[in-house]
Amino acid sequence: MTLGLYVPGESVLHRTPAGLKLVGLVVLGVGAFQLDSAAWLGAGAVVVVLAGALAGVSPRVLAAHARPALVMLAFIFAAHAVLTSWEQGLLVVARFALLILSATLVTLTTRVAAMVAVVERACGPLRRVGVSPARVGLVLALAIRFVPVLAEKLREIREARWARGVDRPTVLVLVPLLVKTLRFADQTAEAIDARGFEE
Repeated sequence: MTLGLYVPGESVLHRTPAGLKLVGLVVLGVGAFQLDSAAWLGAGAVVVVLAGALAGVSPRVLAAHARPALVMLAFIFAAHAVLTSWEQGLLVVARFALLILSATLVTLTTRVAAMVAVVERACGPLRRVGVSPARVGLVLALAIRFVPVLAEKLREIREARWARGVDRPTVLVLVPLLVKTLRFADQTAEAIDARGFEE
């Protein structure tokens, strides 16, 4: 499976302006951290999955794109379980899971160019303090692109391991994944330098 970003469609969610969806994400993020019920956060995640299905994004596709965050969520849960309580860990993970699913759905139903344009316009006033909106937009575009690339690299490593009949602990997969990620980041930086990116 090749993980892409934008999933073409004509649903209401697809036609919703990028700016409105990004504002909605911010509001959702604030609301998620005000809720202290994992059950309500879980219900919110179900609503996101249903909204994706109505927009033509199946739960399987949504889960595939959000899968790279599983390791991070597992680490967060384990840390809270040890340092505070498993209930607190579950609550924090539920918050992040809701936000990750929502952000994933937005990226799947919104063209990257549209999101970058919104961010660049929003950052326009920051020119006065020396911040380049174009560079901020570039960072956003690279960050969005990085998620499916990371998932694809992880898939390649797992398939290569299975083909060799190697059954190593999952944590050891992180080493080649880190190497591939750094190599991709270096190639991206070289490509940007070669194009002489400027404001």
